Amino acid sequence: MNDQTDTGGMEDDDKPRLGRKVQKLNAQAKIGGVRVGPVIDPAVQEYTVVIIGMPRGGTTMVAGVAQRLGLNIGDNLAFNLEDEDFDRKSLAHMRAAVTERDARMPVWGWKFPTASNYLAKLVPHLRNPRFVVVWRDPLTAAMRSVEQLMEQGLPQLAETKRSLNAVETMVNRQMNNLALLRKAEVPALLVSYEKSVRRRQEFVEQFAGFIGLPVPADTAEILAFMEPESYK
Repeated sequence: MNDQTDTGGMEDDDKPRLGRKVQKLNAQAKIGGVRVGPVIDPAVQEYTVVIIGMPRGGTTMVAGVAQRLGLNIGDNLAFNLEDEDFDRKSLAHMRAAVTERDARMPVWGWKFPTASNYLAKLVPHLRNPRFVVVWRDPLTAAMRSVEQLMEQGLPQLAETKRSLNAVETMVNRQMNNLALLRKAEVPALLVSYEKSVRRRQEFVEQFAGFIGLPVPADTAEILAFMEPESYK
């Protein structure tokens, strides 16, 4: 009988290093975000930040924090902080917008929850892109979507079917985001909406580090904005 424990080919010297890495990831996750993808080169001073997720899934909160940290996410934005130049526009239109902003700003970005629908085609035209992918309990996001449809007076399905369809839509959108991350292979921060609003100061510091911007001495305005009812 072979008494050796199967370690999946892992050398003994690798185990402490793996343990430290897992601990680091767990610590990041408790704050609200986990970094994935390539390591960011601190020498890179020109890059583009894209904030995605799912509708009613917390992207407005994260975009508002980014804006208050000093990231330009567009001008004359709608209440939901979405930039019309990246809202279901043609690829040619978005490429022109990217070129124009690259010429004006070394660092900038935009927020559009379902940008994964077009980002795979746009990534080759982005300068050192960094993705921020916001996650929220899909049931919560789905019920907010259902509420919005009801407020708009749109035709309603039977309650059970309507709710299940909404949850399925939210899950599928996050699966699309995961597929994009695998394909694009760019630095990304996966953000838990629920955890970030519980540990706001720590999240602001973590998020600022990822997007390469300083944390202001007084974060009161940012923390107040992150209150769930302040940005809706």
